[in-house]
Amino acid sequence: MIKKDVSTEAANKNFTRHGVGSSHLDRALKEFRQWARQIQALAADSGVRVIPYFDPSLPYFSRLNPERQDKTLEALKVYVDVCDLALSKAGHLRSAKTMAWAALRKLGLTPSPELFHFIEDADVIEVHDAQGTQLFRNFEFFNYCSYSLEELYCFSWEQLYHRAPQVTDDLLQMVQGIYAGELKGCFPVDLPLHDINERYSPLEYVIQAQIKYASPLYAVGSPRVAATLVVEAGALTGPELSSEEEEQKLASHGVVGSLLELL
Repeated sequence: MIKKDVSTEAANKNFTRHGVGSSHLDRALKEFRQWARQIQALAADSGVRVIPYFDPSLPYFSRLNPERQDKTLEALKVYVDVCDLALSKAGHLRSAKTMAWAALRKLGLTPSPELFHFIEDADVIEVHDAQGTQLFRNFEFFNYCSYSLEELYCFSWEQLYHRAPQVTDDLLQMVQGIYAGELKGCFPVDLPLHDINERYSPLEYVIQAQIKYASPLYAVGSPRVAATLVVEAGALTGPELSSEEEEQKLASHGVVGSLLELL
């Protein structure tokens, strides 16, 4: 794993190339840290570890163009709004069903009517748009994740994770069927139990995943499929580390050169 230092000066130069002054970057960095720490605090109140970032200079976020930075900040704000809505309804954030309901409300998406009958509180919920960008994940997701929020919001799923090519191909075929209107309603997913490997994370988790159900999501007032939702179960299957060993690895994790090269 290659690690590099990225200075604020270098980030500012990168920003200037996009025709935007460093004042926009300074504001963006401040807002990212604010929203990310707020999500971390909300998760901690629910007994879940969420890592906001590993380096407060935000080396990955700093390299995004201004448009992507603004979209990322909006996504973080929406996540906090989702948590606030779920808290007002249930009084806690550990209900997958309530978090999914709040996320769809805030994202302006309508699910299949039967969706919520298939969600259990221990489930992992993920929402992706047509480009494969993850729009939402509930707190249960973070029990199987050692990436920071900065990494999750700056890189695609394919850049951060690996799974067997055949499973990936089958998933792509399923998603294409959803957007083509061939797969409707909330339906069981016929995929085998499979491993997902974190490529560049500090703990290098191996997650045994089972995708239980999938559902198209529609833009409010439109028959057009705008996103997909999956309901999953997971378990960690890699080498078991003690809490102390995990904390040591997290504390020593730096900037990953292989990820920087993707930006």
